[in-house]
Amino acid sequence: MSKKSLEGDRASLERMVVDFAIAIPEGSPLTETEIADVRSKIQEGDLTPVLRVYEKELQSPLYGTLRGNLIRALLIQVQKTKVDVEVAMGGIDALLKSQELVFGCAAALRIPSLVLTSLTRVGLSA
Repeated sequence: MSKKSLEGDRASLERMVVDFAIAIPEGSPLTETEIADVRSKIQEGDLTPVLRVYEKELQSPLYGTLRGNLIRALLIQVQKTKVDVEVAMGGIDALLKSQELVFGCAAALRIPSLVLTSLTRVGLSA
């Protein structure tokens, strides 16, 4: 996973949620301040506008599917999951890279210990 890929997916998620919040406001149309607030919440991982609509649409799933809001909310959640998985994979990758030296040392120490164990067994059996 490249850093550019993660940033692209995050930007895509942000655009999707902002467009969704603008298209389906909870009350009056969103102001620029409210849109900026939605953007900042998205960067923190908060998808509240999408989840509220998702919960409403689940009350009548067939109607929500026909209007397209339920499917759109589900696709946004899939994108959020994709971003979360990429972040987790990046963290695991960084952790493994930081432990590379430890793994190398453990492997290097394993060979001499096997040789000593073999020599000890041969010496004791003689």
